[in-house]
Amino acid sequence: MAGVWNRRHFLSGAASSFPLISSRTMLMAQMPLLRAGAPMTRWSEGFFDIHHISTGRGNSVLAICPDGTSIMIDAGAVGGSVEALGEARPNDSRRPGEWLGRYALQHLPAARKKELDYFVLTHFHGDHMGDVNATSPSSKLGDYRLTGVTDVAELLPIRRLIDRDGFTANSFQV
Repeated sequence: MAGVWNRRHFLSGAASSFPLISSRTMLMAQMPLLRAGAPMTRWSEGFFDIHHISTGRGNSVLAICPDGTSIMIDAGAVGGSVEALGEARPNDSRRPGEWLGRYALQHLPAARKKELDYFVLTHFHGDHMGDVNATSPSSKLGDYRLTGVTDVAELLPIRRLIDRDGFTANSFQV
């Protein structure tokens, strides 16, 4: 198929040049192929899962490392019109940070976790950490409003928060 490249095609062509990729390719050949819209298989020890999550109001990444370490990168939550942002996903019945926290809670038990080991905030923009406005609800845990990362932390503990300056807060839980 000239002009059509995907990961499996690339790896099968590169296997003879890279032994490490070759062993991974053999492992991939034993894994079931995923169809668009089909549920992902649960994480299992030794695998590295990366979940790219879009709520239509911001993006996030949930990574579960081979040893079970969990990392969430960003938790965007911005407001605006559907024309400017697109449809809220999966719907607008919850705030984006709530959807992200609930998503993490569904996938972390496979790694025997009920908390995030790390939260990485790439930079201080609303589409990465959440926008606070007059309609943002107050937290039940403290004197602040919920959006993005604080919505996530309201649902599950975050052990370490890392921001763009390299600051690490131990046992961060709002």
